[in-house]
Amino acid sequence: MTSYLPRFDAEFAPKLTKRAKTFRLMFEMLEEQIENGRFPTIIETGTIRELGCWDGDGCSTAVFCDFCSTHHQAEIITVDINPNSINLALKELDPISIHQGDSVAFLHGFEQPIDLLYLDSFDFDPANPHPSSLHHLKELAAAQKNLRPGSIICVDDNHPNGTGKGAYVRDYLHNIGIEPIADDYQVVWVWK
Repeated sequence: MTSYLPRFDAEFAPKLTKRAKTFRLMFEMLEEQIENGRFPTIIETGTIRELGCWDGDGCSTAVFCDFCSTHHQAEIITVDINPNSINLALKELDPISIHQGDSVAFLHGFEQPIDLLYLDSFDFDPANPHPSSLHHLKELAAAQKNLRPGSIICVDDNHPNGTGKGAYVRDYLHNIGIEPIADDYQVVWVWK
């Protein structure tokens, strides 16, 4: 298997700036899963909204699609409630499985193992952090049945003061003995 990391380092790391280290870590871990015979399934909540918005949105959907196009045994599934995001992904990205609807309901009905759960669906408002943080906790709760030892969980838009999309996810995982393996603009955990 040819490693994706040189392509990632050259093509995407410079664009991802504050997200580059954690994305690289996730791809290293996914490649390790492939080497160990897993065919990783990546679930992303919150689909690309604008091509080329690397610093603002991060364009994770495009990066995951690129990874899957070079590692054909990996699968990317994205879900978003916004029809404009769905239409953009359908028009611009391949290979990908795209679902329009509420991410919590989608994850609740999802039945296969998840190797990377990337939570980034509900915009964070620092003036009103509760709705976004709660939504991402609900996503984790809905997907928890699909996680297996070694599954990666990542929440985007972490803030240095402990707030952000993943504040309640962080608290829950801490309470069950799972601490972050990376804690930057994105927070990454490994399910036990």
